[in-house]
Amino acid sequence: MKKKIINILSIVILVVVCIIYLYSKGTYTIYESNVDGSIKPEIAKWEIKVNDVLVTSSEVLDVDISNIEWVVDHVRENKVAPGSSGVLNVNIDPLDTGVAIRYDIEIIDKSVEPQKVLTLDFISDSLGKLVRTGENTYTGIISLNDISSGNIVNVAIGVSWVDDGMDIDYDQVMIEDDYLTINFKASQYNGDEIISYTGD
Repeated sequence: MKKKIINILSIVILVVVCIIYLYSKGTYTIYESNVDGSIKPEIAKWEIKVNDVLVTSSEVLDVDISNIEWVVDHVRENKVAPGSSGVLNVNIDPLDTGVAIRYDIEIIDKSVEPQKVLTLDFISDSLGKLVRTGENTYTGIISLNDISSGNIVNVAIGVSWVDDGMDIDYDQVMIEDDYLTINFKASQYNGDEIISYTGD
């Protein structure tokens, strides 16, 4: 009789152990499924303003570049003529963008299109990171550190209206595109090397 009781107890213990094992395996599987289904990485924010205009939408937007500070003593205030020079300030505000930014500025001046009026004299940015990457293209980087520090990047573009002695038709109405064209492009910076233009 004692042997029979031991056999029954052994079978009961074995059944209980099997039930506990199967229950714990089922619980782990359910937990694992819940973990897999709950992974939702957040997309980094992407908002950039150029001269207070949001430029990271899908629309083509005009950014006012008429605020050139002219340094001239032979023309009335807020007017321009041959022999004038000035500086155009372009402010790039990355707001709280969540990625480092690469920006490219292409300058179409008189050296690129002879019908333009203004010639580029210099271009620099307030971070000191601007690199000439093409014949008339300049590239800068705004790091995550710069963004988290709240830095607004100022790009100073020095221009002049070279007096080449040519007669000017003062009856012709000029629009901003006659003077200079600036193309701005921003993209996520992934750490790739910015290669300086060598003229080749």
